[in-house]
Amino acid sequence: MVDAGTASLEDPDGSRSDLGATGGPDATWIDADGDGFLAGIDCDDFDAAVNGAAPEVCDGQDNDCDDVVDDGAGPTWCTDADGDGFGAPATAVSACMAPTDGVADCTDCDDSDPRSSPGLAEVCDGADNDCDGNVDEGLVTSAYYRDADGDGYGDPARSTDACEAPSGYVTNADDCDDRDESASPGATETCGDEVDQDCDGSDLPCAVTLTRSSPPALTRSSPPPDRDPGDRRGLGPRPTRSARSPCPVFGCH
Repeated sequence: MVDAGTASLEDPDGSRSDLGATGGPDATWIDADGDGFLAGIDCDDFDAAVNGAAPEVCDGQDNDCDDVVDDGAGPTWCTDADGDGFGAPATAVSACMAPTDGVADCTDCDDSDPRSSPGLAEVCDGADNDCDGNVDEGLVTSAYYRDADGDGYGDPARSTDACEAPSGYVTNADDCDDRDESASPGATETCGDEVDQDCDGSDLPCAVTLTRSSPPALTRSSPPPDRDPGDRRGLGPRPTRSARSPCPVFGCH
């Protein structure tokens, strides 16, 4: 047998031939630092603060003999991504020194929004400012109506209560068709298209225009030309006596 030469093993008979790699029949395990852990188990039998049951502390040593130095030692730190002084609980780590962006307070409810952290006053902004689990609580609210077609008039069937108007909402509920931007109170009505543009409840009928036709122009026939301007009756020239006959043309009686 070759002596292992381990300083923590006793050799009662002085032969050193009975020790072997793990100690022979006469070998005795010792606890040099008196911490209750024998040398074969203790990772540092010369330091009573180092053994398998010791807590890890920030001292640059492997206090608990797990082969890692200062692991899990020190306070808890959380990453403060939004810079409001409060960290996200999900990022908690224990370390002797604060990591980059690490803070000791891990109570932020929304580490992406600096408007939210414990102790802030609640304001009307759609965020849980005071991290109590409620949004815009305790503030005065009003009813707002959805304006899907963007004509400035809201749909009475779609509303929400809020301390300020959400995007796409208005304070009135006067739209009769929130799918048609041409339909709203005050819009110009187009007759006969079966659409209620001005939201008065009905379409405007188109007016019927009656057109009177003009009668044909009356023309007066011209009388036949008067061959004898002296004869007002237009019967021709007056009969005359023949130079050769003593009687008129109608005969003598």
